[in-house]
Amino acid sequence: MRSFICFDLGETLINFNLKNRWYKSLKNEVIPLMWARLKQLTTSKPENIEFTRFQNVLYKSIAREFTIEKNTSFIDRIKIGLSRLNIDYNEEIKENLLDSFYKIIREKSTLFPEVQEILNYLNRRKYTIGLFSDTPWQSPGYLMDRLLKHHEIYSLIDFRLYSGDIKIRKPNPRTLLILSEKAKKRSEDMVYIGDKDVDIEVAFRCKIPSILVNRHKDKRVKLSRKPTYEIDSLLHLKEIISKL
Repeated sequence: MRSFICFDLGETLINFNLKNRWYKSLKNEVIPLMWARLKQLTTSKPENIEFTRFQNVLYKSIAREFTIEKNTSFIDRIKIGLSRLNIDYNEEIKENLLDSFYKIIREKSTLFPEVQEILNYLNRRKYTIGLFSDTPWQSPGYLMDRLLKHHEIYSLIDFRLYSGDIKIRKPNPRTLLILSEKAKKRSEDMVYIGDKDVDIEVAFRCKIPSILVNRHKDKRVKLSRKPTYEIDSLLHLKEIISKL
């Protein structure tokens, strides 16, 4: 029996409500809030810089220049953008800009209705629960931990790992192998649950069962491989988890 039940985060446990709109939200919501925060700081104010230039430079450095090197951290992307604007980078700026990003995703995100029930169910039955998530633009994992606490599920997940902290993204199998090492579990104990093709692929590369969450059964998910199971609600884990 598989005892280490591992989840993806976005659109599996939490609905970010940003499907196909991440880039638009970054440019038109996150960066304007970053600008407003910077203008309020006592140090490193953006002097003699128009908002439009700030918006374009920061958007380019965060979202557009690292489409090939996806492992460049969110913080390094911000540093590069600010340096081009001749804005000195410091810890005060870092915390304000990261908090701006977090504030937007927190306000937009909602917890899928069955998540607390299934996590409590697995906890009561003594399963170990893990989470691996690719973070947007390699943002730091502690922002996702804050989000889990906001939605009151942080304490229900035993082990968490994020691409923004280890600089590896799915489908690299090291992502889940590092998580299993952190939990002191064998890969033979694991199952991975997610909503995207990359989730099924990383499970395949790790030679572990995969479960696709497709809450819209009328819409097929484009997959390069067939998952072990496909479900339309996490509650169906109660029926199939013992079969793995």
